[in-house]
Amino acid sequence: MNTNPFPYRIRLMIFALVALCVPAALCHASVEPELTMAIRQKNVPKVQQLLASGADVNARDEGAEQTPLMWAAQMRDVASVQILLAHGAAIDARDDFGKTALMFATERDDAEIIKLLLRKGADISVRSAKSGTAAEIARERGHASIIKLLSRSPRVTAHRVARPNAHPANRVVALQ
Repeated sequence: MNTNPFPYRIRLMIFALVALCVPAALCHASVEPELTMAIRQKNVPKVQQLLASGADVNARDEGAEQTPLMWAAQMRDVASVQILLAHGAAIDARDDFGKTALMFATERDDAEIIKLLLRKGADISVRSAKSGTAAEIARERGHASIIKLLSRSPRVTAHRVARPNAHPANRVVALQ
């Protein structure tokens, strides 16, 4: 008498499903570029080696489409940020939510990375879908020192804030 709780056909179907899934898993070893994995592990020598061997400095992951520079800012890895920028990383690239490396550094209250990004020309006027600008993120999180840092950026631009029914000459000029 067979004591197996699964009838033969169910076992066969399970075996077939597993057999079909395993090769696919082996073919798609990662949804994250090797460069991003090295950054998440804070493996600076590996980051340097990968870039020297031609890795795409702007390769995006398959999650939120984040770049290695965004991940380096999230990991608070100043060395990797410097290396990526030196290799031409797109400083104002946006992920699927409109966030930039500057916004990730702002969320983490990382003044050193923010200063580096600003020196290299990060645009503080970029807005994400939900969070707004880097300055708005800093205000929301109570990062007073970051707000001050961002307000002193050479890229702070004046723009006109439209008030309903106001004559163009009477619109208020505000810092972004």
